[in-house]
This record gives sequence, C-alpha cells and structure tokens, in this order.
Amino acid sequence: MNWEVKKKRNGQIVITVKGINEEGLKMLEGVLQFLSQPPDVQKKARWSSAKFMYLLTKRGLRIIDFAKQSGISADKLYRFKEDKQKPKMDEAIVIASALGVSLYDLIEG
Repeated sequence: MNWEVKKKRNGQIVITVKGINEEGLKMLEGVLQFLSQPPDVQKKARWSSAKFMYLLTKRGLRIIDFAKQSGISADKLYRFKEDKQKPKMDEAIVIASALGVSLYDLIEG
C-alpha cells in the first residue's frame, strides 16, 4: 500500500492511496474521520511518543527495524520518540499504517 498526502494552498487535503487492502481501508477510514473533525478538535490532537513506543514494543520492533519497514529514517523516528520533532500528517499516516493501527492510536487529545 502506498500513501500520498498533499495539502493544497486553499486548505484542501488530497489523499492518494494505491494498492489498498482491508487493513489499509481501516486506516483510511481513521484518517478521514480525523480530518472531518472541526479544526479546533484537530488542533487539540497531539502526537503521543509514549503510544508510539508502546506500539513498537508491543510488536517487538526496534526503531532501526521499524525504519526499514516504514521507510522513515531511524534518525527521524528517534526524534519522534524523544518528542524533539512531531511527524507531519503524511509521516503519521505511514507510521500508523506500518504499525497496523489507526491514526487515532498514535495521538492524544
């Protein structure tokens, strides 16, 4: 499954999905549910490094292994883990998809 998320200048978000399966469809539903929330609700949502690490640990994955699986650099994943950087929406979607969870499973708020 291949995701691409683009935000247009007018504020519209375009999501392109190729090779979707049932798991991917569940993920897409979670993303669309999140994006359909009012802007104030979306702004309250925050990346949870604790949830990210819990899900990695639960699956027995190390960040270096997950980097290979997700296609996101290990350096960037370590910054996400340590709350030194927050993932962009497209990165959060890739992370959730690679973990097999909904975007909601990685945010607080």
